Amino acid sequence: MAIINVNPATPGGINGVVNAPTTQPGDVILVENGVYRESVTVPSTKSNIRIVAADENAVLEGDNGFPNAFTLNNVTGVEINGFTIREYTNIGIQVNGNGFNRLVGNKLRQIGGDGIQLNSNGNLVYTNDVSRLNGDGVEVNGNSNWIVKNEISGNKGNGINNLAGNNNTITQNFLVGNNRNGMLINGSNSLIVKNHLHQNMLNGVFVAGVSSVNTVIVDNSISENRGDGVLIESDNAFVGNNSILKNRQSGVELSSDFSIIEGNEIENNKDFGIKINSGADKNLILRNQLCDNQPSNIKNNGANNNFVNNSECKDQSNDESSDESSD
Repeated sequence: MAIINVNPATPGGINGVVNAPTTQPGDVILVENGVYRESVTVPSTKSNIRIVAADENAVLEGDNGFPNAFTLNNVTGVEINGFTIREYTNIGIQVNGNGFNRLVGNKLRQIGGDGIQLNSNGNLVYTNDVSRLNGDGVEVNGNSNWIVKNEISGNKGNGINNLAGNNNTITQNFLVGNNRNGMLINGSNSLIVKNHLHQNMLNGVFVAGVSSVNTVIVDNSISENRGDGVLIESDNAFVGNNSILKNRQSGVELSSDFSIIEGNEIENNKDFGIKINSGADKNLILRNQLCDNQPSNIKNNGANNNFVNNSECKDQSNDESSDESSD
């Protein structure tokens, strides 16, 4: 294993060093400060290399002429760490095939499409700053990925778009002021925990379609989104112990069956605290605290839904009482 230093005057730039025959698994390519106008492709023969910026002043700049800053093709164990990435026409960092790669501490700005796109399984996206892009902050088209502690704000798409992946974990991210949903989920068995979703133009969390079953949404702070705090279209969701405040539509809107809404603080939302749509049946609404939602705390248009031990502001009337009841 070797540490290979790269600077802006290195022949072939970062891409040349990555693809050199002498670069071997375990090598660290240490990129010194400066501006690198290039696109870096890591081929399938270069698994387990680490491409590390000296600090955020190591800048990959596309000049709106290169499509991607980094493209990882069928590799395993590659780390991209600490770069500033800007002005690419397509995607900041794209991972295609294989998996178990690490994208850590990068800053992405002014990208024509998505900031980070995972077409791969088992990757870690950690502590990246992804803002002011024309697409989604992070798009996931793979399984068993970890999206952790990223700041994703002001993008024209969704903050995080789980477009076609299962068993993904999304935790401790800040998703603020994105032009679509804070988080869009199209995949089963997702875990969404301890995120902050605020002031997004559509919903805080949107679990879309019938295939996104068994989504678990717990311990999140979801507020001041222009749509719903949480919108559920898939069955068997669990929404628990979230703070869901001041959203312009419903706190929680259900169009699904067999879901559980438990132990949430749901206050000051503008289109009911919990709204259950026609056709949404056999859900359990348990031990939630509901207060000052308009026009009332609960609206139940479904059938055979159970409401148990929810606490409500005493001056508000609802379609269902806070005591144990079923339709």
